[in-house]
Amino acid sequence: MKTVYLEHSYLVKEEHWNTISDFFCSNEQYRPVLSDWSVVEIAQGTDSDQAKARVDFVMSLNPLWLYNKNKIQKMEVKSFLYRFYWSEMISPYFAFTQNFYETTEARVPVSYSVQQFVDSCISDPSILNEINLNKDLYIKTYDNLHKIPDKVLKEKEKSFFAKWIIDVLPLKTPSNKMIDFFEKHSLIDFCFQKRNLFYKECKYFGFENKLFGVRFRDKGRVPKRSDALDLEHICASVPYCNFIVAENYLRHISEIANRDLDMGKVVRCISDVS
Repeated sequence: MKTVYLEHSYLVKEEHWNTISDFFCSNEQYRPVLSDWSVVEIAQGTDSDQAKARVDFVMSLNPLWLYNKNKIQKMEVKSFLYRFYWSEMISPYFAFTQNFYETTEARVPVSYSVQQFVDSCISDPSILNEINLNKDLYIKTYDNLHKIPDKVLKEKEKSFFAKWIIDVLPLKTPSNKMIDFFEKHSLIDFCFQKRNLFYKECKYFGFENKLFGVRFRDKGRVPKRSDALDLEHICASVPYCNFIVAENYLRHISEIANRDLDMGKVVRCISDVS
């Protein structure tokens, strides 16, 4: 099976729907992959009839769902530390699930369908408050980093790296011992010293690091709130999917970042998947 991630701006355009459906019906070796972000975007629309039509189309594809950033990063770091720090075996992890409720950062009951989630968000917008706060935090962080001279960024690389991974470190060692403050920093030091290997093995981090460099050097583009989760999900889809169908700026920067990483192929439309 090969996986094809459909980025939201491409997915929701109705003129693409017949082509997308025909492709997956005719090519059973490919499986569509979506993110909870697409469902969040659908839920934030103002047209309930349009939202229902989009949900119906999404569910007709029987997609796999990409785990959110936090879960993928935790799985990557745990696997890396087990193998290279503790020299322990660990089972492979998977970036996808069949179940939508396992992927979203909003709290979703196990029994909820995608349509029920969208309906809940429309009736109670507070469900998405945390996600919207994350968008604002992204813009604030990006603006602050943009003002820091390159020399200072280089000098503070280890400090930024520590803040990047500290919240996704495992809580326990392979022997089930709780990891204390001092060992956390030992783990961070190890990951930083081995960061070339870390970026290779922890593919989300590796691509995000590369993508951030491309995005950061683009001084002419003012960051948008929509960039926040768009970039998060492209950082997961490029490393873990065989193909990524994306449009416009997101495709452009992903292609640049991926030139020397040999990850998923970023294409303009579903007909370019082959």
